[in-house]
Amino acid sequence: MSLTMERPKPGPASAPQSEPRPRRTRRSAPLSNGDAMVWATAGSLALCLLAIIGLLLLCFAKGAATFWPKPIVQLELNDGTTVMGQVTREETFVTEEGAEVGRRLLRVGNYELTGEHFRWVRDDEVASESLPEWALMLERRGALERTQTGPFLGTPTAFTIDGEVVATDPAEVWALYEEHHGPSDARHYERQSLEKHEVGASNRRADEARIRLREVEL
Repeated sequence: MSLTMERPKPGPASAPQSEPRPRRTRRSAPLSNGDAMVWATAGSLALCLLAIIGLLLLCFAKGAATFWPKPIVQLELNDGTTVMGQVTREETFVTEEGAEVGRRLLRVGNYELTGEHFRWVRDDEVASESLPEWALMLERRGALERTQTGPFLGTPTAFTIDGEVVATDPAEVWALYEEHHGPSDARHYERQSLEKHEVGASNRRADEARIRLREVEL
């Protein structure tokens, strides 16, 4: 009896498995001196822009409030006097007795009557306060008058034409004022133009003739 055995055929050689590559972790490079200065400059520029924008907004708000008309208050004081003006500032101060008292700064105008442009009024000096319906603030014509005497504050009492009183009611006075103010303003500027140009040219020609006459006499 014979035993026959078959040798196993060698299979295809398996490819050698490659070892997994280790993962590389990315590390952020530290900021160089140049990068730090760039960020510092950018931050400073942003702060400067914010400061400029804030300053412009503040100027716009304060400027708009300047041109916005304020109400005119009338204060009856304890001594019987009356103060009329626009409140421009309010504050609180401590008296010598230690009491806190408020006060307001009023733009009173009427310098030729009161001798002052502004006046402080303490709250404990006021007996009553009101907002007159027909209280007006009139800007004076001419830069010199506006600077020296300031605005005029008061209430309309009469409207006169050629010295004759034609209205006494405040509403009628204001209506007539609006009716006549435009033509009167136009005549005023026309007179200024005549005085500045035509009358000025006439005076200049007269001066030149006087100088030539004097030369002939000499």
